[in-house]
Amino acid sequence: MNSDSSYEKIKLSFLSVNQEQGDSLTYLKGIEDCVGLYRHDEIRVKEEFTWTIGPFEDTIFKDNRKILENWQMRYLPDHMMMQVLGTIKNNSCELGCLQVVLMVCEDMKLYAYREMEMHLVADNLQELFDEGISFPGKKMFYHGQRFDKMTEADLKAAKKSDARKTLNEKHKKLLESLLPEFKASMAAFKHCTC
Repeated sequence: MNSDSSYEKIKLSFLSVNQEQGDSLTYLKGIEDCVGLYRHDEIRVKEEFTWTIGPFEDTIFKDNRKILENWQMRYLPDHMMMQVLGTIKNNSCELGCLQVVLMVCEDMKLYAYREMEMHLVADNLQELFDEGISFPGKKMFYHGQRFDKMTEADLKAAKKSDARKTLNEKHKKLLESLLPEFKASMAAFKHCTC
């Protein structure tokens, strides 16, 4: 756990990244640089939560890069680029899951991902440092919520898009590549005397 001086240093570094100095991708790159600089440092946020600073690669999801894309595309009302800030744990009790991932979006809002839920935990980094983390979040989002308000025409257009066709082709090729192994496993299972 850091001393008060290192907490202030980390706070100032993160707060010095200002979205007004550039576009949202520049902002997220600045945040990514701060995460790299303070990687593995732990700080207490309002004595309530401990934030372990680190990139996506330090989370339990590190071997599944697609989950980050999933968070960006399928939880919030609009597609949002995100930068993982690390993980959080509650100092007074467990949060009831393996790991809670803290991230900031291009709109500067902070979210925490926990067991298929995305929680809005702070409106910006200043609020995080001044007021702490609101958990459960001020708002909660679930997988696919973004698509709930799509019209039938919107859904049909999405299904016919080039991106969807490419995904369908990749999925078909993956299934075809796994078929021989699956058949061999089924044949071996059939002859099993377990």
